[in-house]
Amino acid sequence: MTSVPSRRLRLNGSNLACGFVMLLFLSSCGIFNPDKQAKTVDRGVPEEKENMVRIYNPATGLYESVPESNVKVDTVRLRDITRSSAKPITGIATEPEGKKKSAYKMSLLVPFYAIRYQNISDPIDARGRRFIQFYAGARLAIDDLMSEGFRVDLNVYDTEESNAKMQEILDDPAVRSSDLLIGAYRRSNIEALAAFSNKYKLPVVSPWIPAFDQGVDAPLMIQTTPGLEAHAHAIFAHIHDALHQPRVYLVGRDERTEMNRLERFRDAYLAAGLNPDSLSMLLIDDRTSDLHETDMTEIFMDTAQAVFVIPYYSRSDEDFVNNVLRKIHAERLDKNVFVYGLPQWMSFSNVNYDYFESLKVHVSTISFTDKYNPRFDSFQTRFFTRYGIVPEEPAFRGYDLVYYFGKALHMYGTHFIPELTGTKHGGLNLGFDLDPVYLEGPDRSAGRQKPRYIENRGIRILQFSQLQFQFIR
Repeated sequence: MTSVPSRRLRLNGSNLACGFVMLLFLSSCGIFNPDKQAKTVDRGVPEEKENMVRIYNPATGLYESVPESNVKVDTVRLRDITRSSAKPITGIATEPEGKKKSAYKMSLLVPFYAIRYQNISDPIDARGRRFIQFYAGARLAIDDLMSEGFRVDLNVYDTEESNAKMQEILDDPAVRSSDLLIGAYRRSNIEALAAFSNKYKLPVVSPWIPAFDQGVDAPLMIQTTPGLEAHAHAIFAHIHDALHQPRVYLVGRDERTEMNRLERFRDAYLAAGLNPDSLSMLLIDDRTSDLHETDMTEIFMDTAQAVFVIPYYSRSDEDFVNNVLRKIHAERLDKNVFVYGLPQWMSFSNVNYDYFESLKVHVSTISFTDKYNPRFDSFQTRFFTRYGIVPEEPAFRGYDLVYYFGKALHMYGTHFIPELTGTKHGGLNLGFDLDPVYLEGPDRSAGRQKPRYIENRGIRILQFSQLQFQFIR
């Protein structure tokens, strides 16, 4: 070592809401208009020629096939676009910047991949459940916006993670007339959305994939999940504010391929205003499986407090992280120690959580549902009452995104992004702190040029305490 200064939930089949969720999932596209009644088929059509649909009958506890004209689905109208012949439309006139309206249209582009679940008995995998939960949370957000007097029409599309499907969706006039698009999941689909946003001057929120350069300048593209550099800045900002004159050790393997990441964290350390002389890079060249040739005791000889930042996130690095924590735990000489890591640590399966507790492990994360939030119990109760299932993290995330940006539309109009820049807001699951990203990097004061895109830097800091991660900032 060299030191260089410088469980799967079951659906409740007896609840009518589960029938709604499955009905959504078995349709490749739906449009949700909260202020309108569901349309019905002309009663003059003979029943035997109508489309038959399967719905859940709470009286019998079974799914039954009934004529489509007999179905009214709450405030939901489902429209199948898989067989539509929508043609590309050119020359669409965009709304003037900042225009306020009495009602706003959102389009939600999610990879439900409904084609995989043609039979009601087909099990929904974890990935499919994730996106159903996200959509269900978004619907609750629409309800809340409506109760506050804001009218929002929500179009819902199944992208199927297909480039061809994405193009078909983007050719739909309803999408082009939207005031806000939320999606998608696949990187190539996000790139298509970025180009679409740039061309038609429509704001787009990318909810899932970490921020990346999508290849075109799209100043109305909001990447909700920040990249690694944003996590580095958040970690060192917290160290600067929470700890007094700390001695900081940036830990990594002594490998050329990893130096770029360590250097980016070093730059973030300096940008946080921390003392340059208090930073050391610990480069570990120990090739043994448990790092038994590495000795850290000398680090603790002349310091009462040490902070270790270990910027590893891949599951392939889990053993390395655990071994570093074990060495620090065993050799710290009862000194006060803090360790900072990345959000993926929360899903590591082989780490020793005794080390997390004793070393005051902190992680940065964009997505964390705080069960101590005073709104948590209310949301969970409302969600279960409506859908008959317990909300998971994606449900809270879907709620936060749709509510936050839906309210922004009504407060500021279609040109809402500049109004949100530089302001911070905390939701049930997400933090929001929008930052423009320029060629030279994020800079709120740079008004000389249009940003390449907008990055959400609302990162939370958690600490492992009492056998769980807890929100501290």
